[in-house]
Amino acid sequence: MEYERQHPVDRFVLKSMGSTLLLVGCKQPSAEGMRWLEQQLVAFGSKHGGRGTYLHYAFDGGDKSIPDEATRAAMKSLAEAAPKKLAAIAMVVDYEGFMGAATRGVLAGVLMAARAPKHLKIFSSVGEGRAWLSAHTTLDVPDADAIAAEVKRIRAMLEAETTIASASARA
Repeated sequence: MEYERQHPVDRFVLKSMGSTLLLVGCKQPSAEGMRWLEQQLVAFGSKHGGRGTYLHYAFDGGDKSIPDEATRAAMKSLAEAAPKKLAAIAMVVDYEGFMGAATRGVLAGVLMAARAPKHLKIFSSVGEGRAWLSAHTTLDVPDADAIAAEVKRIRAMLEAETTIASASARA
C-alpha cells in the first residue's frame, strides 16, 4: 500500500513508491520535522527488511538559515538511526549553479567528517540518484521517469503553497 504524507509544520512531503520512500522539500527543517522523519524512515526501512531505499530531494526554497541546536541534534539522531534500516540513501540537491555545487560539496564534506555510511551519497539529479539506489538493493526501485514525475508534481504543490503564503504575508 502506497501513501503520501505531508509534515504539518515543515511542509515537506513523503511519498512511498514501492520499496522506495521519496521526500520532496524546499525549506530548512525543524527539530520536530527531523524527529518525525526519523520515525517514518525507521518504520519504512523495517517494513522492507532493511532493503528499502530513500531518495531525499531538496530544492531551493530560499531559506538559507543555519539549523538551531535542537534541529542539529535531531538531524544527528536521524543520521545515526535511519541508515541502519535502509539499503541506500540518495540525497538530490537541486540547486542551480555555484550555489548548488557549493551546497553539495559542503554536504559531502559534512557526511565524510561524520563518517556517514557508504550507502549514502549526494547527487545533482533524480536520474543519477535513482540509478545509484537501484544498484544497492535487491528490491525494485521505481523507474527514473516515475520518480521525476512525482518530484515535479510535489514540487509544484510546494511552490504553490510558498507563493500563497508569501502573498498572504505581504497582504
